[in-house]
Parts: sequence; structure tokens; C-alpha cells
Amino acid sequence: MAMRTIPDSPENSRTKLADVARLAKVSVSTASRALTRPEMVSRETREAVQEAAMQAGYQPNLIARSLRTHATKAIFVLLPGLESPFFPEIIRGLDWVAHERGYSLMLGLTGCEETRQASYLSGVQRQRADGIIVLDCQLTHLLRTDGAYILPVVQVLDRLDGLDCPSVSIDDRSAARLAMEHLLGLGHRRIAHISGLPQSSTSRARLDGYLDALAAAGIAFDESLVVNGSFSIDGGKAAASALLALAQRPTAIFAANDESAIGASILLKTRGLSVPGDMSIVGFDDIEHCARTLPPLTTVRQPRFAIGMAAMSLLLDVLAGKELPERHIVLPVELVVRQSTAAPKAVSQPS
Repeated sequence: MAMRTIPDSPENSRTKLADVARLAKVSVSTASRALTRPEMVSRETREAVQEAAMQAGYQPNLIARSLRTHATKAIFVLLPGLESPFFPEIIRGLDWVAHERGYSLMLGLTGCEETRQASYLSGVQRQRADGIIVLDCQLTHLLRTDGAYILPVVQVLDRLDGLDCPSVSIDDRSAARLAMEHLLGLGHRRIAHISGLPQSSTSRARLDGYLDALAAAGIAFDESLVVNGSFSIDGGKAAASALLALAQRPTAIFAANDESAIGASILLKTRGLSVPGDMSIVGFDDIEHCARTLPPLTTVRQPRFAIGMAAMSLLLDVLAGKELPERHIVLPVELVVRQSTAAPKAVSQPS
């Protein structure tokens, strides 16, 4: 039998909720939990109540609830910007969990600029959000007042020393060693590194992984082979140009992210060099473009959607007063081998 639609009217919201409960064949308290704390009910119950709410035209009074509980049901997500293709998949994971648990996202694009950071933090201090997800590595220390966080905070990927807020990250140092071991296993010995932003802890950890792999292979570190690429395509182009100017060129490049790896690949092609024939390249992140570059890029895959889901789950558990079994979650990575890497010419030629 089709559910009847109850027209919009100024009737009491409790009556509306009772209509939803009746249509979904659950108790009023279960209907309330399904709409306000969906993680507390089964998926079948949640979907039945949500469908009944749409049929009944039920709209919970979020403003009244906010005044009553002092909760906004909104989460601030502060990140440098959306220019990079790296962030959208993380945001999608954040939003997935937030939506499932009755929260909404507010994005703040800081541009890594102090004035924009201060503006967003002013909004946070006026209690316009219940918690904060931070993807701007320059911002986290500003979220503390008199030694305490102004709101519950979860840090994503970049973990700064001395901060005790929960976090979700990967083991960047080990992941960098994974990329380097692939190149070393192909026979490369003169391997360059295009590094990221100096202030980024992930950039420093990937450089450390590069150095670890060289040391383990008994290869002396050559500082001329480390060039900053600023995590950008243009930075990758400039870094590759500097590497080509060396008297002894590298045979391979490990880049701190995919964008700088793609920039390096573009620059090499404009100079008449082939990838991987003249130089192998490994990136980091596995953004969507990697499988479509020519050649497709070998890279370290970060589980970006899972990172977003884990970060939001962590923050909402904090807001719900739950005991955290783990405050610092480290997710696994994998090496995705495509066509941008091969043995260096001197090794691949028959003896």
C-alpha cells in the first residue's frame, strides 16, 4: 500500500514525527534516533524512516535543536584550496560519513593565507560548527587558545609535532621507501627526489624515506639530486629542468606527489626525452589523472576516500563522547606499477 503524503502545515513537530514512525512501522523514539543519530540504528531501519520522512514531508527543526543542545550539526573542513585534484576524494569520504550521521560540512578554503585563516577561525570561535577537520598544515597550531583547542579537532595527513589532537594519516616515510625500492629493484642507482612544501610534515617524511632507501642500498646521498617541487605541476617542471642541467643526470625521479611527477614528465617530453626510456618517474597519491597520463604513472596510492571516512568517524565519535580505541589512525598504502618506470638503459641492454 502506498504511503500517504501529509501536507505541510504548522502542526506540532512531535505529531509529524509520530506520522513518520507510523509509516515506517517503528516507535517514535526509534524514528527520532534514525533521523538524528542514524549510526544508532540498523541500515534497514534508517532507510525505512528516511523514506517515511520524505513521504510525510517531515522537516526537523534544526535551528530549534541547535538552540536546545548547543550543537550546530555542522563540521568545519579547513583546507588550502580545491585547485589540487588530491582533496576532492577525501572530502567525499568526509561527507559520506557526515551525511550518514546527520551532519553537514562547511568548507573553508584558507589558501594558506593568514587573513583567510583568521577569518575562518573567527567563525569557528562563534560556535558556527561543532568540530573541525584540518587539512591545512599551517593552521593547526592556531586552533589552540590558552593551551586548549577551541573545538574538537582531527588532523588529516599532516601531523605537526607537539599537537595531541586525534589524527588520520599514512606512514609517509615507509611509503616513500616503497617507491624507492621499486626503482632500486629495477636497477636505478642515480635517483633524484622532487620534494614538496618545506613546512609540510608529509614532505619531510617522504624525503626521509628517500634517504633511508639510499642508505639501505649503500648509495651515497647527493644533495644536488633533491630539488623542491612545491607539490605542483609547475614546480615539477622547474625541478626536472634543474635536474637535466646537472653534469650527470639521474636515471629516475621519485616525486613527492603526482602533480610534480606529471610536471616533470611534461618537461622531459618537451626536451625530447622519453619516459621511461630516458628517465623513470614515480609519483605519490594516485590521483585520477595518473592512469590517463602518457605513459600512465607509477605511483603510491593513498586511500583518500577511506582517509576522509576515518577522519570524520573519529571526530564524530569524539563529539558523541565515545572512548577512542585509537587516537592516531595510520592507513595502509600500495604501490601501483604502471608504464612510467623501467630498468635504466645501461641495465636493460644485453651484456
